Amino acid sequence: MLKGFITSFFRRHTPAGSGGPMHVLMIAVLLCSAVHVNADIKRWFMYPEVITGVDEHLYIQTWEPIYNKPHLIVRHAGLNQKDIVPTWDVPLVTGFRPIGSAQKTTRAGMDGSLAQGPNAYQMEDTSFGVMMNSWSFPYVAGVRGGPHAVWSYLWKKKDGSAPRPWAYGDGGDLTVQANIKMPHAAFWKQAVAQLSFVVYGQDISDVNNPKLLAYVINIYDNREGSIVDVVYNDGRPFVSTSIESSGVSTKSIWSAGRTNRPFRDWTFFRTHITRDNLLSAIRLLNADNSPNAVTLSTNPAHYQITSVHLLLEGFNDPDQFGKGAHFSVGMAARDIMVLSCDNGTC
Repeated sequence: MLKGFITSFFRRHTPAGSGGPMHVLMIAVLLCSAVHVNADIKRWFMYPEVITGVDEHLYIQTWEPIYNKPHLIVRHAGLNQKDIVPTWDVPLVTGFRPIGSAQKTTRAGMDGSLAQGPNAYQMEDTSFGVMMNSWSFPYVAGVRGGPHAVWSYLWKKKDGSAPRPWAYGDGGDLTVQANIKMPHAAFWKQAVAQLSFVVYGQDISDVNNPKLLAYVINIYDNREGSIVDVVYNDGRPFVSTSIESSGVSTKSIWSAGRTNRPFRDWTFFRTHITRDNLLSAIRLLNADNSPNAVTLSTNPAHYQITSVHLLLEGFNDPDQFGKGAHFSVGMAARDIMVLSCDNGTC
């Protein structure tokens, strides 16, 4: 897996005439050495995995779990979202221009022009791009969530592979990071779009009755204003926060902050959930007296991570956001990693 990442990384980032294979090998050794000698990094849970083909990693409308491989799922945006290869220049709005042909890397539900910008999806190596335009599909009422495209990685829960970052007693945290760009974002009426890291975990103190714990850590929201920590405990405990949070999560010192504006350049985002962050969230959730609330373990060693996601979601319900509400967003991400750092220090 790491070998594939290094090959992909240097194919993208080594310029022509830079010294050939020996030069690449030297940089690869330095990269690996930096990983292993950095005492701030405790362990790796997921390196950026090389995507072998868009058709094998792009799914439409499914809720079935897909384990142990990176994939992109599109929901509530039409059922035919991977039927064609678009002929218009999708990279102009996603900011991601694959090396391979559109036939190998790009899918859409309909063709069009750059001005129309219908939905399109790109996947190559450790990168993906999404153009989501609500003008190109009908609004679907009464469904769970808004139209969305979500990059996901799921670990099987019963084969021992699910990460348990707080179980080692060495100050390790959960760290999620990615390089992201969002060069295009347009809105009509009061429509909303959000981009967030999402983490699903379980309290497995009772292995026969695991309890869900979900984290949503926002990176982008087109609305003005700040996001405050919000918790719900109605049987499915849920934490919503901003990457700027210092309570239930921690922003890396190397990370960009939350924004409400498009950004054209590759931008690094990294968030930590430390032991203290997790305990803060648990205390808030256990204090919630909502109907069907569950009591979560206060021992961080009892928690495992079942999946990590990067979620682009739009909201244009005409009853809530106004008749004629629409959004059009183009973004890309690459080199998503899940690891454990020394208490939020890397």
